[in-house]
Amino acid sequence: MKQLNPKALLACLCLIAVHPFIMGGCGGSDSPSSPRPLPIADLYDNGWEFHGWHLTGEDLSIWCDVRNGGTADAGGFYIDYYASTNTTITTSDYLLGWKYVSGCAAGNYVEVTTIVSLPVLPAGKYYIGWIIDALYEVDESNEFNNKVCISTYMLDVSAPAGPVAFVPLNTDAGDSPASRRMTKQYRQP
Repeated sequence: MKQLNPKALLACLCLIAVHPFIMGGCGGSDSPSSPRPLPIADLYDNGWEFHGWHLTGEDLSIWCDVRNGGTADAGGFYIDYYASTNTTITTSDYLLGWKYVSGCAAGNYVEVTTIVSLPVLPAGKYYIGWIIDALYEVDESNEFNNKVCISTYMLDVSAPAGPVAFVPLNTDAGDSPASRRMTKQYRQP
């Protein structure tokens, strides 16, 4: 068996200690076998305490806080707003409008408010919801947490020339403002 030159062995050990990338390093976090994750954004709704909508005449005012829980700043993106007959918001629902948001810093949130004029909708009850980053402009760690539906109350569209109403789903809450039916006139053509 051939013996190693002690000076060559010492030189090799020094190189490994100084440059962990040589020969796979020591398996630390700088090792090529375990690369550091790249910073990436993650946009999502900040929760039910920070979103809602209300009807004023023929205008629907919608507000939400969009949080970036990722490690990178998010550039500009669009939020699309929908009326849906169910709690699953998709692009097949009735598009109410959209809002451009110029961006959101990592670990922060941005308050977003928009007013949309209600389009002509078939008579029925609708949930209001939205899709954050609707055009997939921001590279995100989770693209599946961008849809939001307010399921605690609905928009009630009556037959043409009838009223549109705000209908809370919790009808057992007594006479609190959240449990009252508030009706606004909305004329359909």
